[in-house]
Amino acid sequence: MDDPFAGDKDGHVGETKSVAAARIMTSFVEHRSNDMMGLITFSNSAMYVLPLTENKEAMLSAIQATAGNSLFQTNIGGGLTSAVELFKDVPDSGSRVIILISDGAGRVSDMVQQKLRDWLQRYNIGLYWIVLRQPGG
Repeated sequence: MDDPFAGDKDGHVGETKSVAAARIMTSFVEHRSNDMMGLITFSNSAMYVLPLTENKEAMLSAIQATAGNSLFQTNIGGGLTSAVELFKDVPDSGSRVIILISDGAGRVSDMVQQKLRDWLQRYNIGLYWIVLRQPGG
């Protein structure tokens, strides 16, 4: 996520993928209201940053605090498993969604894929996976 990113139609050329991810998440959070959100980052392991909260300012601060250099491994399974666990003890009061922003480098084993499918279905959670790619990548 530290490689320069091709950018977008608004001229964000040359920013790293991690900076692009922070920009995308910030814009998303700023346009939401009355939503509970949490933040987990992942590289070689999942790291809880912020539990589910309705505090938009805390979420924006968490995004900014985690933007920047990333480690060199991508443990997507660990990140998604940790994200599902955020919902385990929270009553289902509406739409539940995990948004994964990745550079596309990681792989998820067949066993972990099946486990995640089962959990997403059991806890009624949708998954949106956004992959930041470079041209030709």
